[in-house]
Amino acid sequence: MALFRFRRYRVFLVFAAAFTILLIHLTRRGEWDKASPAGLEGKKAPPYWEAEDVFVTPPHNYKKPPPAEGARPAPAAENVSQAPTPSSAPNSIVVEHPASLVASSPEQQVADPKPTTSSQNPIALLIPERDPRPVFKQEGEDSKEFHAQPPGKVEPHIFTPSPSPIHWKKQPEHFPVPTESLIKLPTGSPLSIPKIQHRFSDESTFEKALREKRQDRVKEAFQHAWSGYKAKAWMHDELRPVSGAYKDPFCGWAATLVDSLDSLWIMGFESEFLSAVEAVGTIDFTTSHRNDIPLFETTIRYLGGLLAAYDVSGGKHSILLDKAVELAEILMGAFDTPNRMPDLYYRWKPAFASQPHRASSRANLAELGSLSMEFTRLAQLTKENKYYDAVARVTNALEDWQNRGTRINGVFPEVVDASGCNRTATSVRKPGTSTSGDARPLPSGEPKGYQVPAPKAIKEPKKKNTKPKEEEAESKGEIELQIIPGEPSKAQINNLDENGQRIEKRDSDDVMLTDTLAGQPEIGAPADRTLANESEALNPTATGSEWDCIPQGLEGEPGGRGAYSMGGGQDSTYEYFPKQYLLLGGLEDKYRTMYLKTVDAVREHFLFRPMLPDSRDVLFSGKVTTSGHPEDPRDAKFVPEVTHLTCFIGGMVGMGARLFDLGPDVEIATRLADGCVWAYEATASGLMPENALAMPCKSVTECPWDEEIWHDFLDPLGPKRPGMIKDYDEAAAIEAAQAEDSQKAEEARKAQVAEEAEEAQEAEEAQEAEEGRQAEEAEATGEAEEAAEAEEAKKSGKAQDLATANAVQKKPETSAEAKRPKHVQDMSESKEVKTPEMETDVDSPPPVSTRNEEDQAKDSISSVDKRQAAGSLRRRAAAPPNIATNRIDFQKKLQETTEELTQFGNVGLKNAPATPKVPADADKESNNTQSNRPLTHEEYIENRIKYEHLVPGFSDILSEKFILRPEAIESVWYMYRITGDPIWQDKGWRMFEAIIAATETTFGHSAVDNIALETPVQKDAMESFWLAETLKYFYLLYSTPDVISLDDWVLNTEAHPFKRPK
Repeated sequence: MALFRFRRYRVFLVFAAAFTILLIHLTRRGEWDKASPAGLEGKKAPPYWEAEDVFVTPPHNYKKPPPAEGARPAPAAENVSQAPTPSSAPNSIVVEHPASLVASSPEQQVADPKPTTSSQNPIALLIPERDPRPVFKQEGEDSKEFHAQPPGKVEPHIFTPSPSPIHWKKQPEHFPVPTESLIKLPTGSPLSIPKIQHRFSDESTFEKALREKRQDRVKEAFQHAWSGYKAKAWMHDELRPVSGAYKDPFCGWAATLVDSLDSLWIMGFESEFLSAVEAVGTIDFTTSHRNDIPLFETTIRYLGGLLAAYDVSGGKHSILLDKAVELAEILMGAFDTPNRMPDLYYRWKPAFASQPHRASSRANLAELGSLSMEFTRLAQLTKENKYYDAVARVTNALEDWQNRGTRINGVFPEVVDASGCNRTATSVRKPGTSTSGDARPLPSGEPKGYQVPAPKAIKEPKKKNTKPKEEEAESKGEIELQIIPGEPSKAQINNLDENGQRIEKRDSDDVMLTDTLAGQPEIGAPADRTLANESEALNPTATGSEWDCIPQGLEGEPGGRGAYSMGGGQDSTYEYFPKQYLLLGGLEDKYRTMYLKTVDAVREHFLFRPMLPDSRDVLFSGKVTTSGHPEDPRDAKFVPEVTHLTCFIGGMVGMGARLFDLGPDVEIATRLADGCVWAYEATASGLMPENALAMPCKSVTECPWDEEIWHDFLDPLGPKRPGMIKDYDEAAAIEAAQAEDSQKAEEARKAQVAEEAEEAQEAEEAQEAEEGRQAEEAEATGEAEEAAEAEEAKKSGKAQDLATANAVQKKPETSAEAKRPKHVQDMSESKEVKTPEMETDVDSPPPVSTRNEEDQAKDSISSVDKRQAAGSLRRRAAAPPNIATNRIDFQKKLQETTEELTQFGNVGLKNAPATPKVPADADKESNNTQSNRPLTHEEYIENRIKYEHLVPGFSDILSEKFILRPEAIESVWYMYRITGDPIWQDKGWRMFEAIIAATETTFGHSAVDNIALETPVQKDAMESFWLAETLKYFYLLYSTPDVISLDDWVLNTEAHPFKRPK
């Protein structure tokens, strides 16, 4: 009977149970609303410092709400013990951590609402103290812009394409790996991996409306940029969003199109996605305008973009996988080297691809170590182990190097010798041995398929000179450029930019293409990359056998200082350790081990807290350069850099903390991500600089803002300035006294010269008076004689003849000349020098003058006038020179010469900079202080802040550009998904609004310069990662948590999501 009654009422019982659960759920949401701190009213999610699965220190002003009446007090927080190492991971290597710092589960991550002391703060135990020494610019890098440009990116000149382009052809391998020796994908069921994402609860109506409104705005920005690309740069690599032009800095394979495929699908642009997929089918990966293929950029953008689009669209578009395989077959030729380390700038043309090559002796770490995810995912989809084998050997070599040890254990230098050849060793190699972690014996003898290198290219005949002689004369000194049809220009000086500075791999926006023939460096290669020293065709004429050298594993540069950081050139190698672990389902434990060693080194050597105006508690990851003794302050130099590329580290550390059970690292990740948010908010434009320096605090727990200390850090010479000014003033006083004595001596000399000039003038005046008296007497005598002669001639009847003779023999006389005595006139005429033009035939009639008497009189100068002129010249010669006038003339000529040389130096350079202009205020100040007097400490600080646009917290802004980078918003998105705290959505929205305000153009969004100004200058450049990464992360920040969940997907370094195995 009881069973019958239960069956009758079971429907009501189920309904009652459901109603009870719903009531409890609503009650909890009400309690969360009451516990919301200021600034979060109306938001339903719990505060992040109360979330049960987050280990984060609460704000200092947060007060936990009192428990409800009748509620039992919460138990006291217990010390968290060290979690046991998971036994399910095969061959696991335990990395020791302090027992009190590792939380074994999210439930054990108990937050303490009270401020912690340095002895209690877990971060203080993880991060040692830093020495806040200023970094002098001359001690820093050669270039101000560290890692500013993606590697392998070049911007070629536009030439008429060859009528018959060269196509890639598959070549026989020189160093093949037998099928039985291929490293195979791990097999078996994926391990049980901890959850990465926060357990989100339902959002309120207000939260949903706000989130969707922000998401729609991001979607509009993406559509605006995509429409501009489609209208103005379709099937080209990148759009110029200001001018509406395009450029092809990579291989001309429509980089923006391929890079944006998965973004189109995720944002719901299905029709645009289908149109783009159709266009992908027309891309010809077998030919390019470039002579080489940048392996890293091509892998993460093209190969990664194709595979991710295939994954997110559910594998419905086989053309995407087919094109990925087509591209991968070309890229696999880069791995055909003696030690199977890839040629990072693969010369794909048959003339070069058919010859054996070695990997670079100056390879970039990020380029070398950031290929694994894409080739692994391709191997998983195609079941072809050769793709996994290619990248697994690189991982093995990195693991071997990490185990052997570097100058900073756990991390690698930026420059890597990947050639596998010890060129300086003198010992005899043991047959079949290798230190690179490659168990396959190195080849001996000539490589398979080796041929003598092709002869040098025949130069194009010079064009005959058809210029007239006048034009040829004018063109002397100019540079005439000879350009081979279809090839890039060689006009630019190799490895120098338009300012004459050395071009580093990631430091230039517009690196010229250079010809790879005839021993020239390759396109987009590192600065010193030539056939002579890396990735080179093996030379059979060299002494010994270049491919049969003493083998070695991966090594750093021999000698010198190595640079270690999480910044550009190194970043994504470490990023791929935990992500590759996820992609392989935890079946390859080496990636966990390598990450744990890396993150230990990051905490010990790189992390620092900057001193900020509001004492904001954030972290940055700096850089260390060392010759091999990082613990010795005399050897190691810590650079407190703040670079945009390093901002990825917050997301990586947060994900690693969840993945490998490192509880305190969530708080470190929070502060790292918030540091980059601060860097955005600190500038006038709201944009983060590409690269800057900050002032590191000695301790991560106590770092109050002190403006005086900041000023002292800005001016390392501050204590010495009073002495410098005193020494200068003393020297200036001595110089002034000497100048006064010199001035007095000069005045005395001038007085003496004036007195002598006055005496000479009086003597000349007396002489002139005497000569005037004599002239008057001679005039009277001459007139009497002429009158007598005329009377006599008249009487003899020859008056007419006399008049004619006088007209012929006498010249018109001026009144001054008429006063001269006759003997004086005769002397003057006798000394006249006749020129050939003046001589005439005796029988010829005298020339008839067409000039009037006044003009002729002006041509005649008496001896008195000549003496007066000579005296004037003597007086001017005796006068002192006009120094001020000469200085002005010199400065003017110097400026003209400088401008002329600048213009000459810019001939043939792209975007030649104009002559720099000094600000008007600075020019006035320099004119008022011509003495080069040392500045006082206060004057120096004022000038630095004013002219360098420094804001409190930065000690130097080394690169003021912003190129639409994604790393900061990437970490913001990761921290939102990991912690569930909606404050990250608010921080991301402020970043988005600032970016759009500064970068939006008619056709898209542009990179900018001068981020320290309220209105930065747009650069007319839009990288493909703007659509592939930056806007994608913004969109996902305002998506529901199930869209690209971190528990289902893993994203490569270009934000392309790959499906995780289940």
